[in-house]
Amino acid sequence: MSKPWFRMYSEFVSDPKVQLLAFEDQRHFIALLCLKCNETLDSAAPSQAFRDRMIAKALGLSPDAALEAKRRLLEVGLIDADWQPVAWEARQYESDSSATRTRAYRERLKQEQNETSQERHSDVTVTDKSRAEQSRTEQRTAKADALARDTPGLDLKAWETFSAYRRSIGKPLKPASLPEAAKKLAAFGKDQAAVVTQSVANGWQGLFALKDVPRGTSFVAGRKSFIADEGDRDQLIKRAERIGFRQPFPGESMPAYETMLKREEIDTRERSKSSGPQRFGDIGNLAARQA
Repeated sequence: MSKPWFRMYSEFVSDPKVQLLAFEDQRHFIALLCLKCNETLDSAAPSQAFRDRMIAKALGLSPDAALEAKRRLLEVGLIDADWQPVAWEARQYESDSSATRTRAYRERLKQEQNETSQERHSDVTVTDKSRAEQSRTEQRTAKADALARDTPGLDLKAWETFSAYRRSIGKPLKPASLPEAAKKLAAFGKDQAAVVTQSVANGWQGLFALKDVPRGTSFVAGRKSFIADEGDRDQLIKRAERIGFRQPFPGESMPAYETMLKREEIDTRERSKSSGPQRFGDIGNLAARQA
């Protein structure tokens, strides 16, 4: 099939075979490439002599001059005895068709779109599974918590405070452990609120018997301090707002809340002390450099 163009390689200008030819014969070789591309060299002819004259005419040469040019091109191995360019099929392969390239491009694009769609579907599936698992966990937790609240003798207020405390430190009670934790808290009887306060004050995750200390003692840093009663809620909220601490949970024990608030106040003061000298040191270093 005749084509309007053919591939011309940049190595033509530095090919040793081409460099052996005079400029005119280099042009003759390019003309033969064009005749091959438009199928002139492959068209039928009444005789070989007629075909040679036809090619000579296309080269702009007389029949004798054309045969001399053919001889020189044969000597350097650029054509064969039938005027055919050597290695034409290897250099001008069919995939060079623009239709083939377009088809291949569209196939690649379609495949990429399919892969992207599959990835998105996979992400959605994973997300749906995660949400379903989270929902099941929440249902198990709610069922276990309801069962724990039915524990005989359980102080529900102390239980809610302990549960909220565990969530606040990133260690929520697991569904399987809720009933046992409720039974353990209920076993402390009238001391349940104090036991929870003790665990919160010391940063303990578990519940333990009360230490032998006077009532109204905070266990933070082993020092005695005032423990708020339920009437001090508004005052504690104001203190919490000053340092950006959370508000009390509904039903949360105020003594336990104050203990956590005090710990946050201490941490805030420590951070303030450590950041102050650092800034002063930076200013001092800058002043020294400027001096």
